[in-house]
Amino acid sequence: MWKRWNQNSHVWERSVDNGLNWTPLPMNAAVMNEGTLPAGRFPVWTDVPFNIANFWGALTWVIPGTGNIPVNRYVVFGKVMHWAINVNAFDLTGGPGIISITIPGGFRVASAGSIGMFTYYNGAGWLSGSVDVGAGATNISLTPLPSFQWVAANGNYLWINVTLPVQ
Repeated sequence: MWKRWNQNSHVWERSVDNGLNWTPLPMNAAVMNEGTLPAGRFPVWTDVPFNIANFWGALTWVIPGTGNIPVNRYVVFGKVMHWAINVNAFDLTGGPGIISITIPGGFRVASAGSIGMFTYYNGAGWLSGSVDVGAGATNISLTPLPSFQWVAANGNYLWINVTLPVQ
């Protein structure tokens, strides 16, 4: 049996013939009314307060302030975290090497690997990189491609949307 939400009639429908025919599912209004599902049943996004100590690695991050991080929030579904972070107009000094960001909320990574990609601007153009983690780690490591190392640069931009297994 298949179920779907009909945007036009605002009812749940079911199909017992792989979607060829759809019939409304009976709903008890005392159980569910449109728009009244309790918010507590769904995870909510948690904003991460700015702390320069969360940005570290072989290079020193210079982030002028909270205005340079318009997005830094996460949501956890069971043992899976989705994390979105944007860091605008920051500088890197020192290096070369890899940079890292501490995973918010005190979570640790459940398993190792390259778990996603990020987009960054290094003053010369938009590039991408790999988000890497170690099992039990409390941080993500950011490996730029194709150079595999960050170098000192001013005016960097970084956009990350990553999903990771947590414990």
